[in-house]
Amino acid sequence: ENSQNELPSHVNSALFNRSRKSGLLESNFDSELHKLIGEGTYWQKIMSLGLATVPPQVSKLLTRKEQLRILRENVMLIVRDYNNIKHTVEDKELPLFAEHLGKLDGQILPGIRKYTWVSSADAFVHGCRFECKKVFEEVKSFQGNVQKIYMEFDKINRTILTNVEKVLY
Repeated sequence: ENSQNELPSHVNSALFNRSRKSGLLESNFDSELHKLIGEGTYWQKIMSLGLATVPPQVSKLLTRKEQLRILRENVMLIVRDYNNIKHTVEDKELPLFAEHLGKLDGQILPGIRKYTWVSSADAFVHGCRFECKKVFEEVKSFQGNVQKIYMEFDKINRTILTNVEKVLY
């Protein structure tokens, strides 16, 4: 439907979106684009038999099919990691991790504004995954240490510190 020399408009959308309700991260890979890639693959098979022709913009898209698949899967991994961090951090811990989450948001922001599905975003994706992993490990380490502290409080609470015996003369 588009002109003969450009890719479908779905390819030029950003990698991520923020959910308006929850503030979580969402992948912005269009389901119509996914269908187009699947159908284009079958049309190429029919074209090899000489029964039909594939529009040039779809052929151009299909040359990047594997790169788009890998990028889509990596973006979904980032979305999963980021949302897992947001769910793991409790409300009372949010002010404590605000700086870490802000840094992570800054790392992911180019995926919302700058990078599109036609961009070469491999370094960006790997950097985001590394940063998500680092923040998640810090959150889990903190929560594990808090759990250890509470266990020690329980031990102290159960310990009898004095034993007063009355001695009668």
